[in-house]
Formats: sequence, C-alpha cells, structure tokens
Amino acid sequence: MEIKTETPLDHAIRLGGGITKFAKSLGLKSHMVVYQWTKTRVPAEHCPAIERETGAVIRCEDLRPDVEWRVLRQSPELATPHHADAPADQTVRPAQQPAEQGATQCS
Repeated sequence: MEIKTETPLDHAIRLGGGITKFAKSLGLKSHMVVYQWTKTRVPAEHCPAIERETGAVIRCEDLRPDVEWRVLRQSPELATPHHADAPADQTVRPAQQPAEQGATQCS
C-alpha cells in the first residue's frame, strides 16, 4: 500500500478550507486553476499570495524551491513580518527622509 505525502500546495489548500474556498481567497475565477497546479506546479507569481493567505505556514520556498526567493524577498511585495525567521514586531516601511534642517515657512 502506497502512502501519499501531503505536498505544500495540498497543505495550503487544506489550510484554506478546501480547493474552492482557497481559490477564491487568491482571487482566482475557478478552483480548476488550483486543481491544475496540483498536477503541474504553482506559477511563481502566485506563491507570495499563497504565503500571505496561509500566514507564512506555507512559504514560497516550499512551493517553488527552484526560484531564488531570498533575492526577491528584498522587494516590499515579499517582505512580510510573518516569516518564521523574522521577528514578530518587524514591519516593512518605506525609508523616511530626514526633516530638512533650517527650512523656513513662507508667509
């Protein structure tokens, strides 16, 4: 008897409440899109959304180990405070410019 192990995508689908609910949470028009991913692979552009929807339980690296996610994590779209290796209070904010010294207001 063969025991099938749960793939990261299968786990994400289970966490998402089933394939239909999971597909809707990703903004997909049909659960058949997700079903097709179970037969092939998740397109890399959908991995960040899956990571967000699962609260980073399923990470991009789990879904697509062939992609250099550590490089892409430098971008704000992937830098989330939910990653297991990030402190819980870490937030990503745009760099703020220091206030200009000696600026005067015109009246």
